[in-house]
Amino acid sequence: MRKVRWGVIGAGGIADRKTIPGLLAADNCELVAVMDIVNAEKIANKYQVKHYTDSIEELLTRQDVDAVYNCYACGLVSGVGQVCSSGRQTCIMRETSGCQL
Repeated sequence: MRKVRWGVIGAGGIADRKTIPGLLAADNCELVAVMDIVNAEKIANKYQVKHYTDSIEELLTRQDVDAVYNCYACGLVSGVGQVCSSGRQTCIMRETSGCQL
């Protein structure tokens, strides 16, 4: 079975406690990159992820990322949906009330 190679945007509390452990528990998922402006290296080390960055664009242009899960706080995601939809990855946007993409 081919695994879906995931990138996670926003590697803070929810991603660390729920999203990333869930992805790693799934047989058909592999976490290949994390993006966060503060925690990227820490989370990458914790979950043994080879690639980490503080740039959304860098994560979205990686050839080894098939799908992206966006855990970023609402005010920080302006334009992420548009960038994601213009790329080759599937982008999963976490629902946050009041968030305008």
